[in-house]
Amino acid sequence: MHLRASCILLFLWLFLVSSQAMAGPELSLEAGGSVVDSTLSGKAGTPDGSRMQDLHDGLGYDRTDVKTVYLDLQHDAPRLPNIRFSWQGYKASASEIQGPARLDSHLKIRQMDLLFYYAPLKQPFQLDLGLDVHRLNVDFALDVSSSLPFGPNHSLHKKATQIFPALYIGAGVDLPMPNLALHAEAYYSRFRGRELRNDTVTLRWQPLQLVRIDLGYHYGRLKYETDSLLIDVATKGPYLGLAVSF
Repeated sequence: MHLRASCILLFLWLFLVSSQAMAGPELSLEAGGSVVDSTLSGKAGTPDGSRMQDLHDGLGYDRTDVKTVYLDLQHDAPRLPNIRFSWQGYKASASEIQGPARLDSHLKIRQMDLLFYYAPLKQPFQLDLGLDVHRLNVDFALDVSSSLPFGPNHSLHKKATQIFPALYIGAGVDLPMPNLALHAEAYYSRFRGRELRNDTVTLRWQPLQLVRIDLGYHYGRLKYETDSLLIDVATKGPYLGLAVSF
């Protein structure tokens, strides 16, 4: 989702919220971010398998930081969904020696989401259901150089951007201890050779009225395939997040 299109949709959404609210909309804004200390596994290369490499055993990728920032806008206008913008990214690079060959590579994943969701239940149990517009950007490069006079030597550098829909569900419950809540959410899509999973389970602690600290576990799976590129990546690990409400 391009920035200009996102801004147009945001202004249109605000206009509709304002027009449907009887005495002025009750808007709430939450901004936050998180970092996942994640393991990285999977494979990347060409779909025919001739240049396919295991990310861990072949390319030497081990861990990466999955970073997320988001902006969530909620309201009390009837029939219109809430809206959330989020960005998530991670990257990895390594150099490995396989016999006479040296493998230099990098993988960069950037994901942007524009989520429209409803909250049919709020207290004490929370339930969110929504539809997400997901923008995926993949950048993978692999350079193989050999000390032998006749190779192997080859290079692969592929970039791709795709937009596709995803389903969203979130659920939460207040715990009997003060200022603590348990929350879980999941994004899922399987669309034209692309498969996406992004799941989190979070313990939320609100030490101040407008500040929340999140401690949880993240699992992400991304499979992307075209005629010239196949990426199948899994990330998982604990994460720490911070959110501020206005």
